[in-house]
Amino acid sequence: MVKNCSAQRREPAPLSTLTLGVECGGSDFSSGFPATRRSANAADRLLDAGGTVILSETPEIIGAEHILARRAVSKAVGEQLLQTVRDIEALAKATGFEDIRASNPSADNKKGGLTTLAEKSLGAYPEGRHQTTAGRSGLCRETAGHTRVLFHDDPCTGLRIPDGLAAGGAQLVVFNTGLGNPIANPVTPTIKVTGNPFTYAKSADDFDVSVTDIISKECRSKLRGNGSTKR
Repeated sequence: MVKNCSAQRREPAPLSTLTLGVECGGSDFSSGFPATRRSANAADRLLDAGGTVILSETPEIIGAEHILARRAVSKAVGEQLLQTVRDIEALAKATGFEDIRASNPSADNKKGGLTTLAEKSLGAYPEGRHQTTAGRSGLCRETAGHTRVLFHDDPCTGLRIPDGLAAGGAQLVVFNTGLGNPIANPVTPTIKVTGNPFTYAKSADDFDVSVTDIISKECRSKLRGNGSTKR
């Protein structure tokens, strides 16, 4: 595979041919703002250029599924999203797994500052300007030819999501992690992003993009507004 890939040469291509997968794992206080908001901004710009964006990880939208459903392109698609959540919860209970709503957020998420599943979910999905136009689709559904926001029904966690996004057609994955989830993908380039300054300070080599300055600027701005010089 390495030999075959080495024979390939880079060529320019329009953004309209790019399919981007977005993922959030190891969620903490910084996941929603600033990290996921930056991913949403990038996704919106790609969609404006005619590209495609894939959302995934069904358990991760529980608590915010009603918001995604309202943003769906139609009532039918919205209902599909809601049914997807109902199905994954029923599957978890039928297989003896804990109640997803009761077992989330995880202990690590709580250490990272999250208190409820809804809070975790609201920070996990990129809230952009565009509507979701596909509700339920299989893990490896072919996405070529679609210019829209797709939702892949994937019951797995962040360990498998990059694989599912790659199998579903994503040529690039943006993975936000506040706590420092090390998972990537050997086939599809995975851009690791964090908004947590403490995580970035400990493991800067694991990240491609740091948006920690957004939090720092916000803090400094508020402190200046209060007339304080503390940092």
